[in-house]
Amino acid sequence: RGPPPSQRRANNANRGKTFLAEEDIEFLSI
Repeated sequence: RGPPPSQRRANNANRGKTFLAEEDIEFLSI
């Protein structure tokens, strides 16, 4: 709980979209 990516993942969870969160992680990996 500190880096922006963590907050983004929380936002995705709030939306109720797990697949979206996974895509976000891949985007951050790039």
